[in-house]
Amino acid sequence: MEPNATVAIALPARCTPDWLAPASAKSTLLFNGTLTAMARHLLDFVSQRGRPCPDSGCGVACVSMLLQRAGTRPHPDYQRLMRALRLHAASPHGEVEPAVYPADVANFFRRRRIPVAIVREGNTNALRKILAQVRRAPVMALVRGPEWGNEDHWIVLIGEERGMLVYLDPWYRPTQRYRRRMTSAVFAMLWRGSAISLSRGQARSAHRA
Repeated sequence: MEPNATVAIALPARCTPDWLAPASAKSTLLFNGTLTAMARHLLDFVSQRGRPCPDSGCGVACVSMLLQRAGTRPHPDYQRLMRALRLHAASPHGEVEPAVYPADVANFFRRRRIPVAIVREGNTNALRKILAQVRRAPVMALVRGPEWGNEDHWIVLIGEERGMLVYLDPWYRPTQRYRRRMTSAVFAMLWRGSAISLSRGQARSAHRA
């Protein structure tokens, strides 16, 4: 793929989408014809690679990144998060694949009394609400597409740049280009009906470009 190609539904598995633009680029959001300034949220990246359940730990990695904005101390380690999110190894005969489910993520934050905003498929103006959430806090979203082998995968939306949504993808290692981007139209096609972010009062102020 050419270095400046953008993400598309027809891409083969693990194909590289458009890279993140330089940090000095202006941040704007173009949605339904409205151009609005948008924050980009700074997070320490957490990868699922090189850890237990490396093929299914995307949800654990994304929750770990969201917790950075919640200010929880001490920050739970990765294996403790795995247990809390009920990410277990596959069954002996392989009939049950390990995964982190939306209900487990919601319950995790609820048990710790960390307020979150949840958008589900079927909510009125669901995609508009997700974009509104991204303006004030990182959003953990469940997606599925050829880039992830057409399997469910969690990513963290952190803002917008040059008319595209910017996200952190825990599938990649810290040494790889884990900050990536896609258009809001592509996100609408990939979204699997669940998005979670810290509520307005819980999330710390966002950093602007």
